[in-house]
Amino acid sequence: MNKHQILRALRDAPDAIKKLTVKELLTKLSREIEQEKILGADAEQAICEKFKGAYIKSNEDAGLFGKASEFIHIREIKPGCMTDEFKRLYEVEGSKVIFSKHFSTINEMSFGILDDSFDAEELNSALVISKEEFEYAVDKVNSIKEIVAEMNK
Repeated sequence: MNKHQILRALRDAPDAIKKLTVKELLTKLSREIEQEKILGADAEQAICEKFKGAYIKSNEDAGLFGKASEFIHIREIKPGCMTDEFKRLYEVEGSKVIFSKHFSTINEMSFGILDDSFDAEELNSALVISKEEFEYAVDKVNSIKEIVAEMNK
């Protein structure tokens, strides 16, 4: 932020801010920043606790392959990097079953892989499912693989 931006921000500030000394303003802003860090860390921890061990289902656009249904088992989850829009991504270890018109597969998800990361909005908008529903999806993929293997003999 340059001098012009600071001056503009201070001119537009409420009177309560304008009445503070520079030292008081620095103290106030420092406290608010620390509080935001604490709240942010608490929110991140809450997401991790909510989704560790969870089973979820989401519908995704799989690009060239059209829409896909994803059944996901999140064994472990941890805060990862930030997006360009300053959204926290959560790295996931677990399994993902994917169904689309063109393919069905089971993938293992690992920490450090961007495709295995989700933001809080994606996680919270996903449908929480049961372990049985996830296992049913796994069984269906395995059945499809058996049929294809039999046809390729």
